[in-house]
Amino acid sequence: MTSSHHVRAVAAGCLAFLAVLGPGCLQADGPFSTQQFGIRYLDREEAEFLRLINNYRGAAGAGPLTSSAVINQAAYDHSLDMGVRGFFDHVNPDGVDPFQRMCAAGYVPACEGSAAMSENIAAGNESAAGAFEQWQHSTTGHNENMLDPQWTVIGIGLAFVEHSPSGWYWTTDFSTVLDQDGCACANAAIDACVTASCGAGQRECDDHCQWNECHVPAAGAEICDGYDNDCDGQTDEDVCGSCVPTTEVCDAADNDCDTVVDENRVCGPECTPVADTEDCNGNDDNCDGTIDEECPCSAGTPARSCGVDSGRCTLGEQECSGGTWSSCAGAILPRREICDGVDNDCDGTTDENACNVDTGGGDDGCGCSVVSAGATSSRLGLLGLLLGALLLRRCGRPRRGGDR
Repeated sequence: MTSSHHVRAVAAGCLAFLAVLGPGCLQADGPFSTQQFGIRYLDREEAEFLRLINNYRGAAGAGPLTSSAVINQAAYDHSLDMGVRGFFDHVNPDGVDPFQRMCAAGYVPACEGSAAMSENIAAGNESAAGAFEQWQHSTTGHNENMLDPQWTVIGIGLAFVEHSPSGWYWTTDFSTVLDQDGCACANAAIDACVTASCGAGQRECDDHCQWNECHVPAAGAEICDGYDNDCDGQTDEDVCGSCVPTTEVCDAADNDCDTVVDENRVCGPECTPVADTEDCNGNDDNCDGTIDEECPCSAGTPARSCGVDSGRCTLGEQECSGGTWSSCAGAILPRREICDGVDNDCDGTTDENACNVDTGGGDDGCGCSVVSAGATSSRLGLLGLLLGALLLRRCGRPRRGGDR
């Protein structure tokens, strides 16, 4: 299912636009001085359509098209709208036509009427090749639009709407004025980038308007050691087999799965001691066959959970640094039980010894140990009454704290 819409607006713009499409032309000095508009780079399938149409135009002697980030957004929004509201037309159910859509999306020439424009729509094809062939073999103007040499700019929008009449919807909008390049990058452009595991590198723009992966020149071969050696964002891919890395010990086995056996002086008499005691560094410094003995943890030890997972409490995480476990980051720790229906001290019991306790210097039910107003009166007179009232009023407010 396809449809073509081909109109031209030049110089006086709004008159030609209004005469053909009806009222609705917005002036550039209106919304553009105060509004911010969305832009959209092409996804892979949309970029594939751009590649196909430019190859097609090149073979026919027409110049290539550049994707417009603003018109991409307008085209995608129309494709999505057709699927969501179940219509198939250049004019939506509200009477908004292509020029009005592109103007509202932030494409200034549509508002000024300073460019010629046209539109193709199609439905039912998931692939760029399928939509391209639909339009190429159409007899109702679609192929003419794709090959028209006056066009220099295109907006492409592919949307999928589940349970819609056609599923997949395509919109391509053509024009003569480029406002903002709709490709994320120029073909073969080089850019600096940074990887999380291997530091700085470079990335190259491919022929689909997209940056490829960040490549680090110093990347090495991947080995099974828990690190991203080849700097591709994956760790130990396709190298560990059935080996599960653990700490290397003196047992003639490759415990840490790095293809080296009993490295780092783990075999006692066969190594040269560098210290009388361990230095909590992941090596057998005293050559006794044991790594980092008497250290709370050994270098390279994975992070571990800590804290309590009960009541209001949640677990945190500790990391091994310099042979010592860090504080329990992220944990919510126990606090004194108060009368609030919550297990505050995380012992598995809720509100124990906290509710309806108001004598003997106990808890008055809100978590504060105070003497009741009556008791205070009998002991301290009027001053005691005032003090007791202040304390009770303070207890009556909910507590605030960073660990709630």
